[in-house]
Amino acid sequence: LLSLLIHSPDPYEHFNKLVTIIIALLIYGLGYRGLMQPEIFTGFHDADDKSKENKNKYEKSSLRGNDMDTGFKKLQDIIEDKKLYKDPELTLIDLSNEMEMSTHKLSQIINIKTSGNFYEFINSYRVEELKKLLSDPEKVKKYTLLSLAYESGFNSKATFNKMFKKMTGLTPSDFIKTT
Repeated sequence: LLSLLIHSPDPYEHFNKLVTIIIALLIYGLGYRGLMQPEIFTGFHDADDKSKENKNKYEKSSLRGNDMDTGFKKLQDIIEDKKLYKDPELTLIDLSNEMEMSTHKLSQIINIKTSGNFYEFINSYRVEELKKLLSDPEKVKKYTLLSLAYESGFNSKATFNKMFKKMTGLTPSDFIKTT
């Protein structure tokens, strides 16, 4: 290959072909690798599918009906009373300690009762808090959208934008225009 590059009338001709082939293989490989990652395609399932998956996942669990309802009500009360969702560093472990419950049981309650995960559940409270803040014209004039998002408990602009759009169907800017 080196002798072809050196003795060719146009040494860059073969080099350009080689680079083109390498780039094409890289693009193909990255595309294939991306398609093989199922987490890219989450969100294409119905909530009913998630609910069925969660129920099957917890078939052998001892946590049932009334215990689940009671646990979920306690969870909602603690989160709303203490506004735990405003803590950007809140984790499932922190919340399970607050609830005096194992992380497994807490995760099961959240997954089954909301058909979502811990972060979606907490971010739904953050979105609701932000919607309240954005409904106040004084706050909208005085503070930036991002600072209000941080005040609501978000710790990332990307997560804030993604979750707000997912839960309201609007971008934060569009939401402000509609209020």
